[in-house]
Amino acid sequence: MSKKETTLMTAAAANVTVKIEIEAPLATTWHSMIDEIAQWWRGDFLVCEGSRGMRLEPRIGGLLYEDLDGEGGGFVWGHVISFQPQKHLAYVAQVVPPWGGPAQSVVQIALEANDSRPDDATVLTLTDSLIGHVTEDLVSCLDDGWQQLYGEGGLKSYVESL
Repeated sequence: MSKKETTLMTAAAANVTVKIEIEAPLATTWHSMIDEIAQWWRGDFLVCEGSRGMRLEPRIGGLLYEDLDGEGGGFVWGHVISFQPQKHLAYVAQVVPPWGGPAQSVVQIALEANDSRPDDATVLTLTDSLIGHVTEDLVSCLDDGWQQLYGEGGLKSYVESL
């Protein structure tokens, strides 16, 4: 005998935007964000047991993924849909039910030199646009999570320690 269970969920859309000032030149911040992602991506933000860390293929169609075994195992965080070196990265991601979904997310990360200190500081603006099963709890978690991952304890701390 089989059992069928159906749950009707409401759909919504949301934008989560965080701005973080990083005390480092734009070129240094970009290089660290793209090429050294495994060094600053926090271990508590990895989802695979035994993960070897985060990887990014910096090109259109590339993957942002967690490498599990170096042999193809892991978890795809997103597919790169826009890539402009030294300026902009965007990827499409799926928010799976264990983390609040199902929902689709477009994460856009832009870097700009700080207007008042263009040689010494960078402003990172991350916007996560979601559609699907989006709740207030999910939006709050994303806001906090992006601040932690790209701010103190994440990218910002890594870059500023160089």
